[in-house]
Amino acid sequence: MICGTQRGGDEKDPCLTVVDGTYATAVTIYNPTTCVVTIDKYFAPLVLRGQPFGREPKTVRARHFARIQLPPGAATMDDCCSLAEVVGRTGLVTLGVLDIVADHALDVTVTHTANGASPAATSVNSRTIKPRRA
Repeated sequence: MICGTQRGGDEKDPCLTVVDGTYATAVTIYNPTTCVVTIDKYFAPLVLRGQPFGREPKTVRARHFARIQLPPGAATMDDCCSLAEVVGRTGLVTLGVLDIVADHALDVTVTHTANGASPAATSVNSRTIKPRRA
């Protein structure tokens, strides 16, 4: 997931993880099964409040932040607003790994939106995430 605004480097870290712009991510989760699915969600922040925490050789452990029950045929979403509830709202870039662990296969799609220096520089990228077994 990537959320927030990046505007130039700073004296502490002149290396930019992402280019200047405003970023948003939405992750849709749909239960296509006929049973209730238990979902545990974890997040590992690699860039938080514009500062990198997980740049190699450092690592960041994913932390559990939610457990939900998703009924058959129901959908939910994680986006920058729900992520702000987990890590705090700053407006600065937050980048990290959202891990969705479920007891049945789900349909998960991630959509990234980026807006550069002008509205004409907006891009949208969407892709389906394939389930995997740990």
